[in-house]
Amino acid sequence: MVDKRLLARNATLKNQDDITFNPDSFIQRLLLFDNYIMDSIRLKEITYIIDLIGYEGFIELLKSGFFQIRLETKFIAELGQFYYRPNFGKKILPNHHYSFDVGAQAVEKIYISNCCQTNSKIGQLNLKKVTF
Repeated sequence: MVDKRLLARNATLKNQDDITFNPDSFIQRLLLFDNYIMDSIRLKEITYIIDLIGYEGFIELLKSGFFQIRLETKFIAELGQFYYRPNFGKKILPNHHYSFDVGAQAVEKIYISNCCQTNSKIGQLNLKKVTF
């Protein structure tokens, strides 16, 4: 065993709607670590995982606790020239001045629901029985 736990992505974003999934890396991480927490890109990896190990295998993998999915709903954004700044009592910054802050999806549950709806394989899963 290399280590007990790994938090890492297993895909890269090709464009706004598509990813490149690495199946070899996915299997290696499951074998090498006690717990693999996959940092997901809008749950798009699930289609590839189900194609790789099957629906039943995916459900068993989630139930085992060895594999978890992390879907981040927060992001870092540059808001210096954001047109809503005056609404928050802040001036719009001049060019070449920056202000970074943490942003979040409007409603976390809606964001996760939208990610699930855009993934055809997730429709096969009984999400009431599986906790992500």
